[in-house]
Amino acid sequence: MSRKQWTVKERAAFLADWPYLPMRELVKKYDRPPSTLKAYADLYKVKKHPDFKDVDYFIPGHVPWNKGKKLERQHFHFKPGHTPKNSRPIGSERMVEGVLQRKTGKGYRGWQPVKVVVWEAHNGPVPAHHVICILNGDPMDCRIENLACVSRKDMLNKCRPKDQRKAAKKAWETRRAREEARA
Repeated sequence: MSRKQWTVKERAAFLADWPYLPMRELVKKYDRPPSTLKAYADLYKVKKHPDFKDVDYFIPGHVPWNKGKKLERQHFHFKPGHTPKNSRPIGSERMVEGVLQRKTGKGYRGWQPVKVVVWEAHNGPVPAHHVICILNGDPMDCRIENLACVSRKDMLNKCRPKDQRKAAKKAWETRRAREEARA
């Protein structure tokens, strides 16, 4: 099906046919995909007739062919208790995008950065709006002496170039001035 323009006659015929014809017949008649026909009907706010029942949809009371049948396990399904061959034990480590991670729980979400695990073992949970920063920049060096708990604001100022800091500060001051002027 190619993209083609609607003629005035085609448009009038389509808008008259839409409320009463099923989608299969409309696709054959106008040689356009169903998504285009639906979008065109929506554009002109044309609805299907309330009594129209498209044969492609389920009729109330329809019983599917597989009702009551038990789903049989396929030969490729995992059996209960199966552990995939690429799973790792708790405590193993991996490097993901320059961050050293340690497995602390089951499943694929059980990985945490080692710096956070070490910090929490010595100092308790990380406070809200704070991150753990490695002081010497080596992601493999996760000693407690090399870790610092820094607020996200301070971390942003540390990573942002000075000219951006000035622009951000100016934008913040103008926003604050506007809010004070409104009050």
